[in-house]
Amino acid sequence: MNKREWDTASLGITYQMSLDAFLQDGYRGTFHRSQNYDRALHKLKEMKQYRGWEKKKLIAREALALCPDCIEAYLALGLYSQDIFETLKIYKEGMELATMNLGRDFFRQPISDFYELDEARVFFHMKFAYACALYEVGYMRRAQAQFQDILSLNPADAFGARYYLYAGFLYFEEFEKFKQLYERYPIQDTFTLYANFLYYYKKQMLNEALVLIRPMQEYNIYLYEVMAYERMNTAIIRKKFLPGSSEEAAYCYAILQKVSNQLEYLPTFLEKEKYQGVQG
Repeated sequence: MNKREWDTASLGITYQMSLDAFLQDGYRGTFHRSQNYDRALHKLKEMKQYRGWEKKKLIAREALALCPDCIEAYLALGLYSQDIFETLKIYKEGMELATMNLGRDFFRQPISDFYELDEARVFFHMKFAYACALYEVGYMRRAQAQFQDILSLNPADAFGARYYLYAGFLYFEEFEKFKQLYERYPIQDTFTLYANFLYYYKKQMLNEALVLIRPMQEYNIYLYEVMAYERMNTAIIRKKFLPGSSEEAAYCYAILQKVSNQLEYLPTFLEKEKYQGVQG
């Protein structure tokens, strides 16, 4: 599998978790549901019995026929579409419907984090999926606007929207916005470590970038090797992954690749410094 094929295989992994959420027992979806909505959700659970995407899409369409308001069916239908632009269209429709279902005045309530409200959960899943699709297609500004909305409504950031914002700010070289967001969420993890490295690298602050080489390798050597084009990671993304794992590397790279792909000599730089970083 070459790099282009691996990049393509990464499409959709960041919102697979959203679809998984309502397939788990106990997911509540819309707070006040009609009987038809419940029937549609029950229909969607049949997808777990099949592996083929066409069959899953058929089930999603059957669920929509049972209840045109079933947002989870839009999630499923978009995820199992072969064409990313078809996915984008489906998710846009689903997001608009989810917004309409909540009502125009819903987000005017004096609530600090709307994700805590059960009736808003499916809206967030749908909006996040739409934002990810925009990002993957390359509509970066529109994606940034959606991720910013999500983070404003859900400051606790259940979906990791800030990671996409970090990547977008780096992509557009909006370095001050990158710094301001990082100061709001000063949590060091694999993604932020690699994002900080790209921040320094893009600003040509190579001494500062070099300091992060060893920590990058220690946090996740798989991601380091993928970015250096030494490894074509084909890890399957699960709902949760361990720090330092190949699954974590695939998740981070799926977001950061739009930034790293801009930097023609980055793989050479990383390969050159790999062993110096280990030995230093």
